[in-house]
Amino acid sequence: MATYAGNGLTPEVASFAQKHGLTLMAQDELQKLLNASVSLAQRRVTVSVPATVANLGPGLEVVGMAVDIWDEFTLEFADHFSVEIRGLDTPEVPRNEENLVVQGAASAFKEACRPFPTMHFICEHRIPYDKGLGAASAAFVGGFLAGSVLCAEELRHLERSTELRHLEKSTEKSTGRSNSKEGFDVVDCSAPTNASGVETLLEAAIARGWNPGNVCPAIYGAIQIGINTSNGMRSHRVPCPHGLVLCLFVPDGQEEETGLDMELVDRQKAIFNVGRVALLINV
Repeated sequence: MATYAGNGLTPEVASFAQKHGLTLMAQDELQKLLNASVSLAQRRVTVSVPATVANLGPGLEVVGMAVDIWDEFTLEFADHFSVEIRGLDTPEVPRNEENLVVQGAASAFKEACRPFPTMHFICEHRIPYDKGLGAASAAFVGGFLAGSVLCAEELRHLERSTELRHLEKSTEKSTGRSNSKEGFDVVDCSAPTNASGVETLLEAAIARGWNPGNVCPAIYGAIQIGINTSNGMRSHRVPCPHGLVLCLFVPDGQEEETGLDMELVDRQKAIFNVGRVALLINV
């Protein structure tokens, strides 16, 4: 909770007002400005992302379903980069910049045209890794979502600094006082100030080559049909009855069974047509 100095001012505003000799009316206006536009920047965020099963029925690389097994990812600003991995059977998960949670967060900041800050990552893995349950795409999705939240908070914090900087410049002009050594740092806010949306996340994950049947339900939940349109990738939810129970049989081996010969038809044409059929069924 904020503490206030005399006359209902926060210490920051009181110090600023004293330094620049603001009138009582100007002090009141500055306090109202900060109360209306400033919130403490969030330093830590946790998101959960479900496991997914793709290629349901005829929905090759189109239809997928979220599963009630969740990975949890916590991101926070830090002085030093680090990745903490928790959970069973995770020796193959990278502890460096190659970690998909890290890459997801970096993509979120990149899409928002912001530099990627130093962070501490905590990855609680419950989804069996490399077992066909979308653990890789879930990690990227989780990192992107958490990174988007922190990026938006950082932008709001930078906007506050910019407002104060502009106010200080205005005060210097009106009072003839200058504080070039002790003033606020100039912040370049010429880049877009809106964090990436969910649609951007969907496009970013698909661009990395992951199956829409994994990516779409990881983002939107439930059963999803993911199709590529002239306006980009789109996901459509499939109505399903409540109370369904899923039984998973997870093999010990790392490699999946040998796939069917897909050279009989053009793969992209087959995916395109299956997506349209699945979408027709869902309407």
